[in-house]
Amino acid sequence: LSPDIVPPEYVLGIALHPDEGGRISMVISTEFAYRDQDWGSVNDKLNVRIGAESWNDSYTFCWRLGYDMRNGPAAGMSVRAIGGVATELLVNYAVTWSPIIKDNYGTHTVSLTFRFTP
Repeated sequence: LSPDIVPPEYVLGIALHPDEGGRISMVISTEFAYRDQDWGSVNDKLNVRIGAESWNDSYTFCWRLGYDMRNGPAAGMSVRAIGGVATELLVNYAVTWSPIIKDNYGTHTVSLTFRFTP
Protein backbone atom coordinates (compact mmCIF):
# COMPACT_ATOMS: atom_id res chain seq x y z
CA LEU A 1 0.00 0.00 0.00
CA SER A 2 1.20 3.47 -0.80
CA PRO A 3 0.63 6.33 1.65
CA ASP A 4 -2.27 8.67 0.89
CA ILE A 5 -0.49 12.02 1.07
CA VAL A 6 -2.47 15.25 0.88
CA PRO A 7 -0.68 17.62 -1.51
CA PRO A 8 0.39 21.04 -0.19
CA GLU A 9 -1.55 24.14 -1.17
CA TYR A 10 0.24 27.47 -1.51
CA VAL A 11 -1.88 30.61 -1.05
CA LEU A 12 -1.00 34.24 -1.71
CA GLY A 13 -3.54 36.82 -0.66
CA ILE A 14 -4.07 40.53 -0.19
CA ALA A 15 -6.64 42.46 1.82
CA LEU A 16 -7.55 46.14 1.55
CA HIS A 17 -9.32 48.35 4.09
CA PRO A 18 -10.67 51.14 1.87
CA ASP A 19 -13.03 52.64 4.46
CA GLU A 20 -10.84 52.90 7.56
CA GLY A 21 -11.94 55.63 9.93
CA GLY A 22 -15.51 55.63 8.60
CA ARG A 23 -18.66 54.38 10.30
CA ILE A 24 -18.49 50.99 8.55
CA SER A 25 -15.27 49.00 8.50
CA MET A 26 -14.85 47.09 5.24
CA VAL A 27 -12.30 44.56 4.05
CA ILE A 28 -11.90 43.53 0.40
CA SER A 29 -9.67 40.52 -0.22
CA THR A 30 -8.44 38.20 -2.92
CA GLU A 31 -6.45 34.97 -2.78
CA PHE A 32 -4.60 32.96 -5.39
CA ALA A 33 -4.12 29.30 -4.51
CA TYR A 34 -2.01 26.58 -6.11
CA ARG A 35 -2.44 22.93 -5.09
CA ASP A 36 0.76 20.98 -5.81
CA GLN A 37 -0.89 17.72 -6.86
CA ASP A 38 0.47 15.10 -9.29
CA TRP A 39 -2.74 14.81 -11.34
CA GLY A 40 -4.92 17.18 -13.35
CA SER A 41 -4.38 20.20 -15.56
CA VAL A 42 -3.30 23.68 -14.48
CA ASN A 43 -7.00 24.61 -14.10
CA ASP A 44 -7.39 21.78 -11.58
CA LYS A 45 -4.46 23.12 -9.54
CA LEU A 46 -5.23 26.87 -9.53
CA ASN A 47 -8.00 28.65 -7.64
CA VAL A 48 -8.94 32.31 -7.18
CA ARG A 49 -11.09 33.59 -4.32
CA ILE A 50 -12.47 37.11 -3.88
CA GLY A 51 -14.55 38.51 -1.07
CA ALA A 52 -15.77 41.46 0.95
CA GLU A 53 -16.54 41.79 4.64
CA SER A 54 -18.14 44.72 6.44
CA TRP A 55 -18.58 45.30 10.20
CA ASN A 56 -20.83 47.88 11.78
CA ASP A 57 -19.22 50.68 13.82
CA SER A 58 -19.44 48.76 17.13
CA TYR A 59 -18.10 45.51 15.59
CA THR A 60 -21.15 43.54 16.73
CA PHE A 61 -22.50 42.53 13.28
CA CYS A 62 -20.74 41.59 10.06
CA TRP A 63 -21.79 40.48 6.58
CA ARG A 64 -19.64 38.67 4.05
CA LEU A 65 -19.93 38.01 0.31
CA GLY A 66 -17.48 36.10 -1.83
CA TYR A 67 -16.79 33.97 -4.84
CA ASP A 68 -14.52 30.95 -5.15
CA MET A 69 -13.58 29.95 -8.71
CA ARG A 70 -13.88 26.27 -7.77
CA ASN A 71 -16.72 26.29 -5.21
CA GLY A 72 -18.92 29.16 -6.46
CA PRO A 73 -20.62 32.01 -4.58
CA ALA A 74 -20.65 32.32 -0.81
CA ALA A 75 -22.37 34.52 1.77
CA GLY A 76 -22.11 34.78 5.51
CA MET A 77 -22.57 36.81 8.64
CA SER A 78 -21.20 37.15 12.17
CA VAL A 79 -22.68 38.35 15.43
CA ARG A 80 -20.27 39.32 18.21
CA ALA A 81 -20.95 39.97 21.90
CA ILE A 82 -18.49 41.30 24.46
CA GLY A 83 -18.91 40.61 28.15
CA GLY A 84 -16.73 41.14 31.18
CA VAL A 85 -13.17 42.39 30.96
CA ALA A 86 -11.87 40.24 28.09
CA THR A 87 -14.62 37.82 27.11
CA GLU A 88 -15.95 37.51 23.58
CA LEU A 89 -18.64 35.34 22.02
CA LEU A 90 -18.73 35.11 18.21
CA VAL A 91 -21.33 33.26 16.11
CA ASN A 92 -20.51 32.78 12.40
CA TYR A 93 -22.75 31.48 9.63
CA ALA A 94 -21.79 30.82 6.00
CA VAL A 95 -23.41 29.24 2.96
CA THR A 96 -21.81 28.25 -0.36
CA TRP A 97 -23.44 27.12 -3.58
CA SER A 98 -21.42 24.81 -5.80
CA PRO A 99 -21.65 25.42 -9.56
CA ILE A 100 -21.02 21.69 -10.11
CA ILE A 101 -23.50 20.04 -7.72
CA LYS A 102 -27.09 20.65 -8.84
CA ASP A 103 -30.42 20.42 -7.01
CA ASN A 104 -29.17 21.18 -3.52
CA TYR A 105 -29.58 23.92 -0.94
CA GLY A 106 -25.86 24.67 -0.61
CA THR A 107 -23.38 23.88 2.13
CA HIS A 108 -24.13 25.59 5.43
CA THR A 109 -21.56 26.16 8.17
CA VAL A 110 -22.16 27.49 11.69
CA SER A 111 -19.36 28.12 14.16
CA LEU A 112 -19.33 29.31 17.74
CA THR A 113 -16.20 30.93 19.17
CA PHE A 114 -15.70 31.80 22.83
CA ARG A 115 -12.58 33.77 23.75
CA PHE A 116 -11.45 34.87 27.15
CA THR A 117 -8.34 36.19 28.77
CA PRO A 118 -7.79 35.21 32.40
